Amino acid sequence: MSELRTETVYAEGFFSRFADVLGPYLARVGIAPEVLDEPSLLVEVPQFVEVMEVAARERAEDTLGLHMGERLQPQDLGVVGYAIAHAGTVERMLRTYVRYFVVYALGVEMNLEVDDNRVSWTYQLSDPAILTRRQDAEMALAFIHTVIQRGVGDDWQLLEVHFEHAKPKEVSEHRRIFQAPVLFDKPVNALVFDKGMLDRKLKEADQRLFPALQSHLDSVLLERSEEQDLVAQVSNFIAKSLSSHVPSLAEVAEALGMPTWTLQRRLRDKELVYSQLVTDTRRRLAEAYLKNANMPLMEVAFLLGYSEVSAFSRAFRRWMGKPPLEYRRALLSGSPSSQL
Repeated sequence: MSELRTETVYAEGFFSRFADVLGPYLARVGIAPEVLDEPSLLVEVPQFVEVMEVAARERAEDTLGLHMGERLQPQDLGVVGYAIAHAGTVERMLRTYVRYFVVYALGVEMNLEVDDNRVSWTYQLSDPAILTRRQDAEMALAFIHTVIQRGVGDDWQLLEVHFEHAKPKEVSEHRRIFQAPVLFDKPVNALVFDKGMLDRKLKEADQRLFPALQSHLDSVLLERSEEQDLVAQVSNFIAKSLSSHVPSLAEVAEALGMPTWTLQRRLRDKELVYSQLVTDTRRRLAEAYLKNANMPLMEVAFLLGYSEVSAFSRAFRRWMGKPPLEYRRALLSGSPSSQL
């Protein structure tokens, strides 16, 4: 069975900034405590996201991500953070963030979409197996909003804020922070604002620094981009397609911008077979979905591309040696036998 790779994020100053909040829970999700002191360490994105969810739950602080976003400083993201702080205008800041965020973290899909009168800055984790991701999304949007607000002042106004997760019971903190309508159950996380805001200047920016920071980011961009593991990219595309169909190798190759034979060769160089990647992706997603006790098996089967629960159950028994309901019971009870 092939091992699916996950994307990573540099520790930089993030964990030291939030040592009081996240420190007690690092070991629980498998993050080494050295991240509190060593900025060059890499953390897997699922663990990065999970530690915030654990901290929010254990501290009974539902809006933890929002408050972390308010506290987070650009320099906590390393060179990328310094670059956005000194980009000069809102537009250059956001375009810099979109282009160079990969230097800080992999596994994030980010875009700046400009229509006639409206602009949307969108943010979304690319790994669909990370089901619980509210704190990360709220931190990411609160951070960018707060940075621009500090730089621009009272001129900065949002039209709407979108979150992909369900509406929480209490949204007063969302309204306080964003000062705009906050909508939930949307396709992607986004800050939506008037196009005229793009020209607003960041008052504290030292634009003399920006060219040097950009030059450094350009020098490391290609190297960091190449670290984005091919297997993770293929797996993520398969995962996003399964609910409608099992994508062909040719579809995946087209999505990744390469000829089919090139993708086939690169997988072969890693001693991987595409059909096995499909199976491994389904298994990984099945394990993630079964952690949610409220997700019916019919829905799990559908999301994995099976038309019948019976077909999914047979496949799952082959993968894990037990039927999905038995696996779920063992998983939710904390039984060691569930750790296969």
